[in-house]
Amino acid sequence: MPVFRYAVLMFGDEWKIVTAQRRIGHFRSRQLALQAGARLAREAASIGHEVELLVQDSFGGLLSQDVLQMAVYLDMMQGASASPLGEGPVQPGTRALEF
Repeated sequence: MPVFRYAVLMFGDEWKIVTAQRRIGHFRSRQLALQAGARLAREAASIGHEVELLVQDSFGGLLSQDVLQMAVYLDMMQGASASPLGEGPVQPGTRALEF
């Protein structure tokens, strides 16, 4: 089974989630993109895929994050929405992004 990789990267003045095949979302902050990326990665892991979540640091390097630990932490934060720009907050139990 292939490894699903999600990278949270800055493009200009916004953040995106990047996979091998696409760029997802337009996020105002790193935290919002990270929250959405962690949810996507956790969802893939929950159905048996091996997952890697990479996050761009302030120097442009990529740091690997523990997907489940990051998702739990971000779920506890709940002060911010994981919605892309222009969309309302995500209700608990719903997906942040639809494919």
